[in-house]
Amino acid sequence: MRIVLSALLCWVAVFCWSIQPGAASAQSPQFLSVPRDPRGAQPAVPTADHWSFVPIAGAKCRNDSDTGLGARLVAGSRTLVITLQAGGACFSGLSCGVNLNKYSATDFVNAAQSGGFDRGIWDSNGSGLAADSHVFIPYCTGDLFAGGGVAQVDGVGLQNFAGYANMGLFFDYIVDTLLPLLGSVREVKFVGLSAGGFGALLNTPRLRDRLPVGVKLGLLQDSAPALDNELFLPCHQQRLHDQWRFAETIRPVCGARCSATNRTSITSSIPPAPATAASARSRATSVRSPACSRRPRRRACPACLRPRARPTSPTWSSSRTASSS
Repeated sequence: MRIVLSALLCWVAVFCWSIQPGAASAQSPQFLSVPRDPRGAQPAVPTADHWSFVPIAGAKCRNDSDTGLGARLVAGSRTLVITLQAGGACFSGLSCGVNLNKYSATDFVNAAQSGGFDRGIWDSNGSGLAADSHVFIPYCTGDLFAGGGVAQVDGVGLQNFAGYANMGLFFDYIVDTLLPLLGSVREVKFVGLSAGGFGALLNTPRLRDRLPVGVKLGLLQDSAPALDNELFLPCHQQRLHDQWRFAETIRPVCGARCSATNRTSITSSIPPAPATAASARSRATSVRSPACSRRPRRRACPACLRPRARPTSPTWSSSRTASSS
């Protein structure tokens, strides 16, 4: 009986010690310093909650300002979570007015100080991903992270839709700098919400091709459904396809999967990619989409015109900047 009682008392003592703050802190993650982009001159900008903003050399927002990404690295983590920010799209004066056209280190620090990176999947108390390393990619290009360059937008002016090039630069930094530093990553979770969900889908093949052998890739889309032609009119699809220059970015990656027979793709009803980029830029600027003209007048797309020809020497507009979120 004494042996049983002694064992019970020892178990109670161990249990009580295990719930003390000192014991819990022993299990707290060890955070690593986030390195700067080797190609850039600016260092990472740390925040008080272990996040850092890293300016990425060459990465641009649609107003042609510099941008980067956020990172929080945990020593020994076997999973890296890459999250693409939500934020609509830029294709008209109205839509561009509520879509970020810049995202700097200051915007990131302000978001961190307001608790923007202490909720959801980043919540250190309630998220099952809290012990993982994280990368946050802001959305300031208005092109679903897949645009191919400068284009004119009615009511806004010239915009630099640099999403596709930016993602390539971000992947370079993640694969060449962060993964070797962590050393233990065996899985990458690619996460996107709304516009970020479309961006994650459109960029998954590129990330898959960049990851080292043996690293698994998972895709999680939230609020980014594929819409059929009844809900997403072909003329509007064509307009976005031309404005964001998908023929030069996503189409070569997507190939036959983006054919006109795919009726539920974001790129459905898109004609074959032109032979050269020059031929794409030299197309007529006011040809109405046949699919749009066949629609009843009440269902017709109000602006199914191809983008205007792109000037050779862009002068950036001072379009309204939405507040950081």
